[in-house]
Amino acid sequence: MKRHARYFGMLVSVLVVVAGCTPTESADGEQRLPVYEVVRTGPSASQVTALASELSLGEAVTFENAIVDFFAPERFAYVPTGATEVGSSFDEEEGGVVTYEAIDFGALDALQIPTTDEAARQLGSALDAAGLTELFPQGGSTQVTQETVFEWQASGATASSSVVLDARVAYDFTLTDDRLPLLGPGATVYATFDGDGATSLRYAFRGVETGEDVAVLSDDEAMSRCSDALGRTLGEVNVSTRMVYYAPPLELGSVAILLPHVECSGTATVDGEQVALLQQLLPAVEDANYVPNAELDVLVEGADVRADVRIDGGRAPTRSRGAPPTSISRRLTERRARRRSTPSPAVPRRRRTRSSRPSPTPTASRCKPARRSTSTRRSSVRACGRRSGACETSAPRTP
Repeated sequence: MKRHARYFGMLVSVLVVVAGCTPTESADGEQRLPVYEVVRTGPSASQVTALASELSLGEAVTFENAIVDFFAPERFAYVPTGATEVGSSFDEEEGGVVTYEAIDFGALDALQIPTTDEAARQLGSALDAAGLTELFPQGGSTQVTQETVFEWQASGATASSSVVLDARVAYDFTLTDDRLPLLGPGATVYATFDGDGATSLRYAFRGVETGEDVAVLSDDEAMSRCSDALGRTLGEVNVSTRMVYYAPPLELGSVAILLPHVECSGTATVDGEQVALLQQLLPAVEDANYVPNAELDVLVEGADVRADVRIDGGRAPTRSRGAPPTSISRRLTERRARRRSTPSPAVPRRRRTRSSRPSPTPTASRCKPARRSTSTRRSSVRACGRRSGACETSAPRTP
């Protein structure tokens, strides 16, 4: 980031790209989208039990803050290993036995991993049997599948080999008739499978229903705010926006509505190279019935500081964090009084000493020719019905 500092303060040329679906317009030309009322947060305890039974997860499933979690670290993306022909030897320097292990390529080739289609059907059937697909938006869920692929190439070989370690299935969600994306930690459903079943699972979702239409930012205003958020001082910036809905974490139990947001993304040209900018979400609604407005009044009288916060609009409950004005004033006054009355302690001088201990001698290590390996993911997209486990591949997808 240091080499980018010289670009601060430069004029910027912004290229505009507006993506996504167009909100409906009212008679006065305002763009409007519906808000979504939360009718249910997470599954019930009986549904969690049913889901664990369908996937044979046993008692390892956790259910906290309305979130279902499962993870088997000993099986997740497992690569089998075993002793090599070298066996074990005695290390004279360390005084212990050294055991050599390497990847067991025979066991690796023997792994039986379900296909992405099989994994998608397994997760869809389990969610449907537990009644958890009923929370999904009508016609607004899509299964996205990936494979974890382990690749290697032996020393001196010209060709590489590969094997699938697991299959992952996740859900993408959309809202409204225009299929606007629903993003965020409060809309997360996925599972990973190996030959013995699920190795990971997460279900964090709220059931919602359509509320009233509200005015949202115009395309021009959304672009202007995104340009400010991404930075107008990085040279030539390509900015794109799209309208989405944001689902906050389920740990926030007071969430009652889901509001439209503007997703800001873009690239900048720095030192002749194109770099991707960090995506940001900005609220697209300014209606006081949904978005609170906070006003802060500060009064300074010598060493005393008094502050008052007023919150207007929004939906209850709203609260402010911080100390009351009287305690703020009293704390600042007492702190300054202590500084006047308490002498500063003497600061001990730090002495530097040289160590006579010799520096450690590096030890030689014995190595075998390594096999290079990489892990990649292949993905595809499947469009699914609300209560059906059947899916059809529609297009490749980059994870």
